[in-house]
Amino acid sequence: YYDVNKLIVESLFIISFNNFKSISNLNTRELKDFVDNVFNLNVITDYVNKCKEIIKNLYVDEITCSTNIKNIKNQIETFNKLKDEIVISDEKYDKLKVKKTEIDTNLIKYNKLKENKLKQIQDKAYIVKGNIQVNKSKITELTKQIEFIKKEFCPTCGAKIDSSKLPEYQEKLNILKTENDDNNNKLKQFVDEYNNTKLKIDKKIQELTDEYNKITKAIHEFDMHKKQTKIYESTIEKIENELQINIDNQKDVLKNISLYKELQDLLNSSVRSSIISNIIPIVNENLMYFSSKLNLNYSIKFNEEFTCEISNNDCENIQIHNLSTGQNKTIDMIIILSILKVLING
Repeated sequence: YYDVNKLIVESLFIISFNNFKSISNLNTRELKDFVDNVFNLNVITDYVNKCKEIIKNLYVDEITCSTNIKNIKNQIETFNKLKDEIVISDEKYDKLKVKKTEIDTNLIKYNKLKENKLKQIQDKAYIVKGNIQVNKSKITELTKQIEFIKKEFCPTCGAKIDSSKLPEYQEKLNILKTENDDNNNKLKQFVDEYNNTKLKIDKKIQELTDEYNKITKAIHEFDMHKKQTKIYESTIEKIENELQINIDNQKDVLKNISLYKELQDLLNSSVRSSIISNIIPIVNENLMYFSSKLNLNYSIKFNEEFTCEISNNDCENIQIHNLSTGQNKTIDMIIILSILKVLING
């Protein structure tokens, strides 16, 4: 008859009469459900619940981002430690290269020195060796002549041999033998000098070669470390980009959480309060109208929290439990009629 939705009317009367619950005596939760159902404010509740669900999922995303950020930072720290372990200063690297060049120059110098020194000794030894060979030939020849003279008579013709030059030949032979002994001693000295010189220079060359190889190895290791460092730096750069993406995502997630919380609070407080604050004066006006029609000796009104307040003509509050069952039902009926009138008038 009043063109009010059947579900609304049923909800109103079922709450009051079928369940024997006084509308004026509903607890906070029941009152909220009652108001939401009657004035269709459960739409706000649905949106609030939707906000809660979104916020819940956003918190999961935030935890994921936080975990990723923590793991990525640990990875960056690990790679930085690995990079620091293999770092060699460019100054040290440059010194190694300079030292390598110096050693290379010295190796060339000592190899050339070895070649020249040994050749000088060899040349001297060859001269002495040649003298020995010449003396040997002379000694052989003199020895034959001396032996021939010592025969006194020629084996071929039988003539007497002149022995006057025998002492001269004998002296020359002794001189040649003495010279050969000296030359052999000189040759031995040259051999010793050759071997000692070669040994000394070879030792120096070996020392330089060992140092050269050591520095070459260090430079090679540095080059390898440089390559490895570049790999680490490239990896760190990629991970840092990934870190920044997660940080940006986390900021977006936290921003969205803040926005949805703000929306949730807005729906729960401002929007709902605004709707109810517009309804309450009209409901209270209707309550006053129906109360006057029934000549009640107490007044009924709803406060901002849509809680029912009852007071006598002296404006003293009356506790609902102090009223009789009939008075409670009268109050419920007036409230129902007042709300119906609000709904009918839109």
